[in-house]
Amino acid sequence: IGRMLGREALGLLAIGVTVGLSVHFAFAGWIRQILYEVHPFETTALAYALAVVAGVCIVATLPPITRAVRIRPSEALRQE
Repeated sequence: IGRMLGREALGLLAIGVTVGLSVHFAFAGWIRQILYEVHPFETTALAYALAVVAGVCIVATLPPITRAVRIRPSEALRQE
């Protein structure tokens, strides 16, 4: 159950990163005009942003995964 929830969370993270990067690259010209002396394709900033998003995803999914692993499936079905 933990692996299943972990895979689902990583899938959602991959979709979010893909959409976020595509939107970033689509609006790169606009970012260059708005922000002063900031390059829109700065790899360090993109890497930090991706690391923060991945960290938040991991922290957000740990409590539900640990809760799901502790409960026996038969007990969960009886409660419903």
